[in-house]
Amino acid sequence: PIKVVEFADFMCPGCQAASVALRGYFAQQGPDINLTFKNFPLEQTCNPGIGRTVHNGACDLALGAICASELGVFWPYHDRIFSRSWEVATRQDVIDNGVAVGMNKAKLEACLASSDAKSKLALQIKEAFETVVEVTPTLVVNGKKLEATNQFANAVETERKRLAAAKTK
Repeated sequence: PIKVVEFADFMCPGCQAASVALRGYFAQQGPDINLTFKNFPLEQTCNPGIGRTVHNGACDLALGAICASELGVFWPYHDRIFSRSWEVATRQDVIDNGVAVGMNKAKLEACLASSDAKSKLALQIKEAFETVVEVTPTLVVNGKKLEATNQFANAVETERKRLAAAKTK
């Protein structure tokens, strides 16, 4: 299948717009394409490799996404967080929104405090730096980083043709 990785920040307006477009696009696709979301919060608390904090609370929202994934409700959490604009986000916002999409409050709080969840977030941030993510959102199609998100549909179709040609050889 075609593997698409999106590196994004839940507080980034461009990521919010891309998220809506991607979810619509993927809803119309078949099983040959797979979307993986990776956190790249633009906040130095959890992402010290960036020059300055752009979004206060982005680390908490990202950690919430890690926990949502572990608790089986990643996409509902993703969609709910992206459904609003954030000036600042708090741990309480994560808990309130997590519970609203069906997470058990005690399990969510335990996950948010766990070193395992923090390690998973750190690994996603490390992967973003290895991919040379410089802006959010950044999309990667089968290992090829796109220079701009508006190249996405063309990149997917090019990859489909390449894979189809490879199958016929």
